[in-house]
Amino acid sequence: MTRTVKKVGALLLISAPSVVLALPSFAATTRSATGYSFSSAGNTAYQLNAATWGTPSSGTKVTTWVNDGSATQRWRQADLGMSGRYVLVNDKSPKTTVSYQSNTSQAVLLSANAKNASTQAIRFVNEGMGTGGYIRYGLVLPDYLIALTASSYSNGGAVNWQGSNGQLNQLWYIGMYY
Repeated sequence: MTRTVKKVGALLLISAPSVVLALPSFAATTRSATGYSFSSAGNTAYQLNAATWGTPSSGTKVTTWVNDGSATQRWRQADLGMSGRYVLVNDKSPKTTVSYQSNTSQAVLLSANAKNASTQAIRFVNEGMGTGGYIRYGLVLPDYLIALTASSYSNGGAVNWQGSNGQLNQLWYIGMYY
């Protein structure tokens, strides 16, 4: 029995460096223990992500990416005091919020600004229970009747604003990051 335990212990010591080397460097250095994750109901492996290796800034695109623990995948909702409308603020860059620009359907981060409430104030629409008993939400800009939509399920897949249709790629599970 002791010999088996020693072999397992030695195997763990030998394999540990390769596991550490396999992790992307940003995943290890920018972990966030705060904020919420938004996983697509169409494929829960993919989350809303601010597409940058550094700190998100105004103009950073919003994409999908597999959960890597990065603060760029953590979000907070800030109440605007506008009958259930919120801005979705990136945890790593609290001065930026998910925004709509009329010249592109791609969701981007822009500086949070009360004057831009019509392009930044999101309503969280409860779309009922999904698998596992979790509530699915549509993230909608009421002034435009458009919803945050995962265009594909891949690392770097664009997240666009599209006409609200209630399909799974427009529904999101919200969870506390742990």
